[in-house]
Amino acid sequence: NRWLNENAYRFTVIAPPWIDIVSNGPTTASEWDAPSVSLLSISNGAKVMPRVRVRDVDSLMKVVETDIVKKAVARGVDGVFVDASECDINKMPPLVSWLTRFNDQLQANKIGLVLQLPTGIEKLSSSINVVKMLPGVILVGDNLESFNLPSDRAMPVVYVPPSDINQTL
Repeated sequence: NRWLNENAYRFTVIAPPWIDIVSNGPTTASEWDAPSVSLLSISNGAKVMPRVRVRDVDSLMKVVETDIVKKAVARGVDGVFVDASECDINKMPPLVSWLTRFNDQLQANKIGLVLQLPTGIEKLSSSINVVKMLPGVILVGDNLESFNLPSDRAMPVVYVPPSDINQTL
């Protein structure tokens, strides 16, 4: 991908698609090209944090956190990016409960958690409580000013445009 090659030096985190949690359960979005992602990461000093996209919180409740953590450890990733932007904000209590258990296990394995909250929740004053319940979490999004987080715990989202030339990244 030409755009990626020209802009890779700008990234501090690479989050290839990994697992999608949908209404019929978890599906592997892709088994990303580990050597290519690793090379890109090493050459640009970026961390690899594969994306787990949560589209259905009820299905997420059936996912055993340990299973994802074991896979993350086996892959040697720096962290896991949980994209909860499409989640129903009315399902926040079970989502936060699952994330708390998941974060505890990630931290025990010295793996970080990066989180994108459900769309719209960033603007609610109560959303700061989510951050307090997830020690060390890095938030991703476009409206994070109200969290008053240090710059190393908040980052914008940058999407790489799709390319027909290189489908392996």
